[in-house]
Amino acid sequence: MKLKRLIAALIILTLNLTIIENAQSEPIIFAQVTNPTGVVVDNTGNVYVQSLSPPEFGGGLLKFDANGNLIAQNNQLTGKFRLAMDLLHNIIWAQEMNGVLYAIDPNTLQAQPVIDLKAWIMNNHLQNPVFNILTGMQNILVMFNPVFGDIATWQSGTDQLDVLVTGSTNAGGGTPFVLRLSFKNGTLQNPQIVVSSIPSTVTLPPLDTSGIAINSNGTVLTPLPTELDPDSDAQATPFFLSIFGAQFPNTADSASPNFITTFENSQAFATGMTASDKDNGFFATTLANDFGCGIGPAVLFFPQTLDSATCIMDLSSLGLGNIEPADIAIDPNNQFLYVTMPQDGSVLRLDPPSLPAGNAPLSPSETSLFIGNSPLPPSEP
Repeated sequence: MKLKRLIAALIILTLNLTIIENAQSEPIIFAQVTNPTGVVVDNTGNVYVQSLSPPEFGGGLLKFDANGNLIAQNNQLTGKFRLAMDLLHNIIWAQEMNGVLYAIDPNTLQAQPVIDLKAWIMNNHLQNPVFNILTGMQNILVMFNPVFGDIATWQSGTDQLDVLVTGSTNAGGGTPFVLRLSFKNGTLQNPQIVVSSIPSTVTLPPLDTSGIAINSNGTVLTPLPTELDPDSDAQATPFFLSIFGAQFPNTADSASPNFITTFENSQAFATGMTASDKDNGFFATTLANDFGCGIGPAVLFFPQTLDSATCIMDLSSLGLGNIEPADIAIDPNNQFLYVTMPQDGSVLRLDPPSLPAGNAPLSPSETSLFIGNSPLPPSEP
């Protein structure tokens, strides 16, 4: 009997290890930036960091070479942004928390406003039926003063680019949602609110930003809230990882939004996310519970199967337990991860040990027709 119990315990231990692993990586300070928020890397290894500080304090969009040398700056583009790189068209997409979406030329750092999402929502979607992941049905999403968070891009066809943005229905605390903008031959189609998670009785605390990432297979990963356990002492609604197809609900073969059963007991409020082009896995900066990183701020890796998690960096173990990471980016060669740390003014660089080394850098493509056009007005209903 004791032998059987020992064997059973070993089996359970083995199963647990396949779900949560630890692969700590020692970071270095890549750059010192005042209040860094968004970060992306282009296909030649240049790193772009958004500083939300005023221009006189070094704020704006900063461009660094691969060695951390500052080589360009747009000090007019200040504010709280998240960034996403469109490698095919050589465009940086920048989503400001107040709703304005920009397309940026990485060579000149010229920023072109594309659409004011807040104005579009307030003009067209004060109350909008949207897919509620908690019920699997359409529910009304009431907008008051929406704010916006993370951003991700996906090339859904040879002539179509999708841009997904996270948001919240109210700047003072509201319901999270995901909004999609599709560009057909460079022309913006009507934006669409894709999915939300609407707890029945709980008002969420103010949402800084909720991360989102899309891999090349069109799988979207983002945290969404669930119902608060009535027996829990928690004061805030917990967030858990969810997945869905990037073209949901527009195409019949797109996966419907669902919470990931593997991590149904693991809370993860991810502030920033990115996908790896090398293996379609995901990275997240998050406050992590039950992911092998303790309960503090951490960097996690999820393979494309989303059946396991690897703790890449436990910030608490480095004495940074009170400093929350903001955003994360990976270079196209999968050699380095970059993490912004607003509270201590640093951009960390670390090696993702669980990934293979990449191939040679891609050749930069020509700037697409998104740059240089007149700003697009808010879409009509």
